[in-house]
Amino acid sequence: MKISGKDLFNAKAIKSPSRDRGVKRESVKIGGIAHLTDYNDEQVLVMTRSQDRKVFNLKTVAKKDI
Repeated sequence: MKISGKDLFNAKAIKSPSRDRGVKRESVKIGGIAHLTDYNDEQVLVMTRSQDRKVFNLKTVAKKDI
């Protein structure tokens, strides 16, 4: 899921979570994300893992693509 840091910081507490409440979020096109961090102005650094969790890959992905 992709969540804006600004939206997260400004979010108000909710008492009963649901899909329709809380911080705005959207699905990303990258599956199996283990870790994700900012790399530079145009890219993020992503560590993905295989379904069996035995293989990890590290790659950069353009922010415009996620």
